Amino acid sequence: MVYGTLNNDGQSVVVDEKEGKRYDSIIFINEGGCMVFSSSDRFYYLARKGKDVYLVEESTTNSI
Repeated sequence: MVYGTLNNDGQSVVVDEKEGKRYDSIIFINEGGCMVFSSSDRFYYLARKGKDVYLVEESTTNSI
């Protein structure tokens, strides 16, 4: 299972109950972005930290 979280420290993506790196914000559909699954175990999303935007690649088979 993959989903995004939000708390006072920012946002992150959780994969199989393991929380990933925290960003100021994850760019989701309401902001013009989304998580894109390129295979059954690999996905990408956009994240903001400060003034920078990152293309983040994650895998559901490895630890984040």
